[in-house]
Amino acid sequence: MADMRNPEMDPNDSGNPVRRKKVNYRAPALEKGLDILELLIDRQYGMAQADICRALKRSRSELYRMMQVLEERGYIYRIDRHDRYALTMKLYFLGQHHAPTRSLGALVTPAMQEFTLQTVQSCYLTVFDGDTMIVIAAADAETEWNIAVRVGTRVPLQGSAAGEMYVALQGDDARSRLLRAGARAVGLPGASGHDEAAASRWADGCIRRPNARIAGVTDIATPIVDKTGAAIAILACPYLTHPDDAGAMPVEQVGVALYETARRIAATVDQRFMQSAVETPARRATCA
Repeated sequence: MADMRNPEMDPNDSGNPVRRKKVNYRAPALEKGLDILELLIDRQYGMAQADICRALKRSRSELYRMMQVLEERGYIYRIDRHDRYALTMKLYFLGQHHAPTRSLGALVTPAMQEFTLQTVQSCYLTVFDGDTMIVIAAADAETEWNIAVRVGTRVPLQGSAAGEMYVALQGDDARSRLLRAGARAVGLPGASGHDEAAASRWADGCIRRPNARIAGVTDIATPIVDKTGAAIAILACPYLTHPDDAGAMPVEQVGVALYETARRIAATVDQRFMQSAVETPARRATCA
């Protein structure tokens, strides 16, 4: 029987030398979508649709439907009424099913567990997503009483040490925008005095503040800083006071231990595993 396969359409056809011929398949719609996603990866504060069209050298009509689909599918979202778009965490979550990315937990967990054994306190790791922080790894203290934060929990920018730390490391314009967005998210009228308040709580490379929801808990946060000095994630600890334990580590020492743990994580984990939906340019964090 004659072989009915088309060698140009079947590159695996081992019976015909034409199989080695390079065939260029084009998928214009897919290329547009990938171009948009790859462009937004490097835009922390998003881009207006007009700027996206200009950067990709395409007309608004060419990209309109593709951006609409990406938004409906949850890959991008509108930051504000100015029609700016940024990536969501969907690519990150999809990446969690990819074997190399699944190793993120294995890479950071030993250092986090060592912290919990040393301090008898829990800790968790967060990255920036939209107008909140999201927990991507956690380690619980092996005690009868502890504060556990689940992976996937969203942490507000205001009212949390992790959010406050992230905001404090941004430039003036970005900080103002994030504070306005965070204030709306938690129902606050505004964000005046944030810089002064954050500065007063910054010590030993960490921010410490009372937990906004649970009395007796002090939130501690410190950045995971890459080689360029940018904060790529925030390591936080909900410090639980143990009044009956005379040997409990004081909050100041826990803050120092958290800072040292963050440094070990930064030295261990490749930056690509720590990328959020957006990159995080920040001032260099130093131990006070």
